[in-house]
Amino acid sequence: MKSGNPEYLSDKKFVIKLLTDMISNSEDLFACLEEQSIYWNDDLEYVLVMVEKTLKKFKAGSDEKIGLMPLFKNEEDEDFVRKLFRKAVLHTKKCLNLLIATQLTGR
Repeated sequence: MKSGNPEYLSDKKFVIKLLTDMISNSEDLFACLEEQSIYWNDDLEYVLVMVEKTLKKFKAGSDEKIGLMPLFKNEEDEDFVRKLFRKAVLHTKKCLNLLIATQLTGR
């Protein structure tokens, strides 16, 4: 910001650096997210990568309504995730019992 060089490319690089360096290492943000979910660290990394890749695709003069990357690379991936989630929900008790048994036996 001190450079006095207001060019699109340098501004874009600044925003990406801000995202990757400052936000991804913010203890305050981590503490806030940890209060919301114990899985925050996995989610945050994924979101940061998606936002960074999206920002890198921006070009000077781009439409202001450019969206984020899609969540899935294709319909097959989306279908797999939906099926996996449904099975996990339907078999939650069995999965929890397996996890507990694994912890108790140390395997």
